[in-house]
Amino acid sequence: MRNKKFLSTMLAVAITLTLAVPTQASAAEQQQTPLSTDRSQAISTLALDNEVNEISLDEVVNIPMSETVDPEEAISVSEGADSVQERKGIRAKYGWSYGTAPYTFTQTWSTNKEVYSTYPFYDDGALYPAATELLDFPSNAQYKSAVREGYVNDSWATQYSALGAHAYYHTVTSDEKLNSVTVLLDKNVAFQVFDMEMNPVLNTESSAYENLLLYYNLTVRHNGSDKVVHTFKLAAGNYFILFWDNENGNGNYHYAMFTGNPLPIEQTFLAGGAFNGSIKWDGYSSSQTYQASGVTVSVNGGSEDLFALYRVRFQDMGAATFNTYIDSAEMMYQSPNSYSYKTIANIANLKQEMIDNFPDEGSMVGTYNTKVKVNWMKNLAYVNASYFTNAMLYIDYLAPLGEVKVSF
Repeated sequence: MRNKKFLSTMLAVAITLTLAVPTQASAAEQQQTPLSTDRSQAISTLALDNEVNEISLDEVVNIPMSETVDPEEAISVSEGADSVQERKGIRAKYGWSYGTAPYTFTQTWSTNKEVYSTYPFYDDGALYPAATELLDFPSNAQYKSAVREGYVNDSWATQYSALGAHAYYHTVTSDEKLNSVTVLLDKNVAFQVFDMEMNPVLNTESSAYENLLLYYNLTVRHNGSDKVVHTFKLAAGNYFILFWDNENGNGNYHYAMFTGNPLPIEQTFLAGGAFNGSIKWDGYSSSQTYQASGVTVSVNGGSEDLFALYRVRFQDMGAATFNTYIDSAEMMYQSPNSYSYKTIANIANLKQEMIDNFPDEGSMVGTYNTKVKVNWMKNLAYVNASYFTNAMLYIDYLAPLGEVKVSF
């Protein structure tokens, strides 16, 4: 039934909108393109021709949010075993790693001017897809370059659109990792998603509601204004996304949108004690190594791949004075995604933070093993010389907004 509906929908699109997709003009070229009646002619075919659809535009406020994973309830720890066999090595769903720039809602989504290159672009009845994918490994620059934005009270919406709205054509593939849509709206901006038969997706009473796979919203403070964030996932298919003036709200009439992966939000998890251990000098060795305590992180609910490892930090909790029996101490740990140990500090017990800013890519789930190599001072003669370590493990991870409950 779905395949039949999809084929008929595509046929209707081809007849009514002639949705050819030629090579899209560059941003500079589109900025220089003057507004023309071609745009209004193209969008006029989207006119809502019945009262039911007009009423449904406001139904997004009644959409129930999908259940999200709560890290405080899902993540647990246990004492790590000495054996590396306890490692998990789970791949993160979105491929995020230390090279991914977390989103903090401080990055600007707007150039604060009418940027026609980001608007839906029409030419001779052909509609160019305007939604741009946020890549698997977003950088700070991509949060701006991937955005499609506009002002619903501008000349495009008020003079050149039969609906008084901005409309975007959006295609969703079957790739579950790249089917998210995120919009950031002033409170006086409303939006709705329609399938190709103009059935509203964000409406529990609509036949298109089954295409909504996930929905989540929150209110944030962004650029000094209260904004509403909606993030959702759609089943494979073709859609229209519309933005228009919501007279019941306040704001600057601005909206911004990108598609692809969800927003990666940085979170911190206190995993507990690690590097706990000690060693006594054997009376003759210049250096000795001991296995310290590790930590095993587990997640219930089958959501292990949603927590991407971003940074590993150990806060030294030992004595604040230097141990005069040692020359140095190599603090080493092994992440769940690594087959070898990495030295992250050459001295300890000075209350400093030991940080690995470049951990191996993968999920945060698994065992973090630790060991210490003690290099004793030359000409050591004290037979009772010893060394001990004690630290707390903090794991910074990236969680997808809309799938994991996050805090700021």
